[in-house]
Amino acid sequence: MSIFDRDTFEKVEAIKSQAEAEISKIARLPVRVHLEVIELDNVTDKVVDEMLQAIADALWMNMSDYKSKNRSRNKVDLRGVAVLLLKKYYPSLTWAEIGNRMERHHTTTINAYETASQLLETRDEVFCMKYSEAHRAVVKHLNDKNINEKDKN
Repeated sequence: MSIFDRDTFEKVEAIKSQAEAEISKIARLPVRVHLEVIELDNVTDKVVDEMLQAIADALWMNMSDYKSKNRSRNKVDLRGVAVLLLKKYYPSLTWAEIGNRMERHHTTTINAYETASQLLETRDEVFCMKYSEAHRAVVKHLNDKNINEKDKN
């Protein structure tokens, strides 16, 4: 379990609040807690890949890191954040579908989700910062995509 000072805790809480405010403002979706399920339409391989790319870019990682056999903290966190966000925005995706994108078994994907959820709940400093950054990137990506779709119509 990570131990950190009050200032760091307050910074993490401020970032979390900012991300929730951005989602409510930009995407105009109700946000109550960071694990709330928000169903979006049109789940395609392209949409999932775009979200995975946005998450990887936000964490300064590569798409190949999702499929890496390496279990370093950075790569494990990348996969955990991705599973959380994919399930949040596309709950209709099955564990197997998510696992296949990362070349993982569906049970490994479920375990990644549970572990990542626990890291958020216990306010693990490193993981919370990564989640906030990735979440912000996903919101921006969805907002940009929404604007582009409106421009086409």
